[in-house]
Amino acid sequence: MGKIASNVGAASSSISGLQRIAEGSLGGFGLSGSNLKGMQAGTKVGNQLMGDINKLTSSVKKQADKFPQIARIIEARDSSEAAKFGR
Repeated sequence: MGKIASNVGAASSSISGLQRIAEGSLGGFGLSGSNLKGMQAGTKVGNQLMGDINKLTSSVKKQADKFPQIARIIEARDSSEAAKFGR
């Protein structure tokens, strides 16, 4: 896991792995003709789970995309504070 810092480059680097994940990239399950109720129910549950995982992935990506913005704010604040101390 990348380090969160008041540096836009470091923040962008820390979320680069998440940005490569495509939303909705997980497929679904299918049966090729089973009539067993347990198999049909399992397929339905599996497909619902995949939808939930896709939603979770999307939510995590939205939060991760905020890191570079936060880093810019912190970087500006740090520069301002450093200027006060003559750095």
